[in-house]
Amino acid sequence: MLKNKSQIARLIFLDDVISRGHYPSKKELAKEYQVSQKTIQRDIDYMRDFLKAPVDFNRKRGGYYYTNPKFKLSPLTLNENDFFAIAVTDRIMEQYSTTPYAEYFTSFYNKLSLLFDDKITIKSNELKDVLSFEFGSVREINKKIFSEIGKAILKQLTLETVYVTGHSGKESTRNIDPYHLLNKNGDWYLIGFCHKSKFVKIFAVSRFNSVKATKADFTVQEAFSVKEYFKDSFSIYESKNVYDIILRFSKEVAFYIKEKQWHSSQKIKELNNGELEVRMRLNHFDEVTYWALSFGKECTVIEPKELREIVLRELKGAIGKY
Repeated sequence: MLKNKSQIARLIFLDDVISRGHYPSKKELAKEYQVSQKTIQRDIDYMRDFLKAPVDFNRKRGGYYYTNPKFKLSPLTLNENDFFAIAVTDRIMEQYSTTPYAEYFTSFYNKLSLLFDDKITIKSNELKDVLSFEFGSVREINKKIFSEIGKAILKQLTLETVYVTGHSGKESTRNIDPYHLLNKNGDWYLIGFCHKSKFVKIFAVSRFNSVKATKADFTVQEAFSVKEYFKDSFSIYESKNVYDIILRFSKEVAFYIKEKQWHSSQKIKELNNGELEVRMRLNHFDEVTYWALSFGKECTVIEPKELREIVLRELKGAIGKY
């Protein structure tokens, strides 16, 4: 079994050099790759014993060669389960056809198909009748903008952007240090340090009208963690406030509520009458409001008072439409 990515890289290197037919020695290989001769020897033994590579040592030439000149070591050793996982991932990526990742993965899968030929027994299109993924409606995004953001994250380059604010619909120009791309329920979001507001914010990728990587690099704040950043968020809202939320669900939906982990802070208490009491610590009311309303009469807001009033206003507003 391959031990790590470094070993995979070395095996690809060794295969490339040996297949040239120049009879490289262990010392030369170790020097070129900057590892010990013992490491090279272990890798060659692995190639011969586990990957069945026809590698041998020519004493006269003082180096290694393939006894079959046409042999080329595949850098990947995959079985049917691996290809099933790849095919499933390919089906998932169809949901993100508006991003460059879909093209990248399709290209990668096609390369694997050529590389492994008849060894691939599961094709992505064979899964269409038995496996599908539905994430609901998602926002359209610009592939070039998405790609530019991804490159800037990897290179840690500040972005010059034109962004449309969700509430006002107005354009604003701002520089952003891109930290992380998040897909939430099918929609893409960028988390990054906004030079305009001077703190880390979240931006909907679909609302960028333009992005351009600058030559200025940045360092991610040492204290930043995606997990920490969203720990008090019910979905993707940001706020420095934290509220203790208590919701009560009827016994009709109790089983459904218990089936899921709605939030990392949730604590569920079963009441004597079959109802459930759910407690959470959240930083915003908006998303939990609509979540509670989606259960209709089966959900009651117990605390805090502000959330009860918001839900009541929403219900009165809805009744007023009819």
